[in-house]
Amino acid sequence: MNCDMTSEERKACLDNITVTHPKFVEAFLFIKRHHGNYRPTKKGNCRFLIGITGAGKSFALETYAARFPKETEVGKDIRRVVYVSLPPRSGMKAVAVAILLELGIDAKESWSYPKLLKLAILHLKEQNVELLILDEFQSCVEGLTNLRAWEGADLVKEVLDKARCQVLCAGLEDASDARDVNPQLGRRNRDILRLTPYSWTNKEDHLYFAAAMKEVDLLLPFKKRAGLDKGTLLNGIHVGSGGHFGLAMDILKGTSEDAIDDGESLMITMPHLYRFYRGWKDVEDDLNPFKGNPDIVRARVEDDRHASSGRSKDAPPAVSSRRSSHASRKKKPGRVPRSRMKFGRQRSDAA
Repeated sequence: MNCDMTSEERKACLDNITVTHPKFVEAFLFIKRHHGNYRPTKKGNCRFLIGITGAGKSFALETYAARFPKETEVGKDIRRVVYVSLPPRSGMKAVAVAILLELGIDAKESWSYPKLLKLAILHLKEQNVELLILDEFQSCVEGLTNLRAWEGADLVKEVLDKARCQVLCAGLEDASDARDVNPQLGRRNRDILRLTPYSWTNKEDHLYFAAAMKEVDLLLPFKKRAGLDKGTLLNGIHVGSGGHFGLAMDILKGTSEDAIDDGESLMITMPHLYRFYRGWKDVEDDLNPFKGNPDIVRARVEDDRHASSGRSKDAPPAVSSRRSSHASRKKKPGRVPRSRMKFGRQRSDAA
């Protein structure tokens, strides 16, 4: 670290820390393969990238999209990859508007949905879009019934069929509801990747997580290394993040900012991590992995998780499979009414 850096410059360094760890590579290659299957002469296909908040989905998506900046050919904008982060509780009109805005087209939700969808498809074709990324896709499909999921799937299907680009939908587990509810999209779905955490008990995962923490330690703007890849520090970071690299970075960046504010800190320490985590998660000491033995907190978290799932400690995790995660939801059963499906087809054709 440059000792002449100001506190603000050191904090800015935190925003530029990038570590190419295996889970990131897995997600990046998943996106790249999907983009590589684009063919302008055939209808597109859809893939899903699923993971909890902090699993690293958005970072991989944004990193990939950044490799394809807007180009200009003969006075025409070309956007080969378009990344769209959907706002919370997005209706179909809001989704179409979000796509248009990323394409540089001014659009308003006051316009009719058929008009917005028609414009989105037109400009996706005009700008030679090969891959459309819809992040936070659960925002437009989650609900108490399957209707919103069906409508979200219908929008994606229209883009696949008429704009003929690849679509990648990313988000929480609910995002994948669209492929189950709408059979037409289900047939066009090529694959789904769930970003899982690094396991503490799996030797390979343990080594990968430790190696990633070592690399982060080398990049933090401090005079001394903290030893994040060893002992109680590594254990606590894994417990606090649940093994997700993105959440681990949230902990380390927040802790680093606090340590920089201390002024005299040569590195981040266990007390720094303890104080940050206590405020970040608003937990008592018995659930703070940076107070005492992290293994006790790990066991406590596991006990709580199994108790809430109604399973024994030796049973598989409640969300270990797609079927079990869907079974835990409280959506009203039943299919989308045929009249609604017919309306959806008419509306799409009108676009």
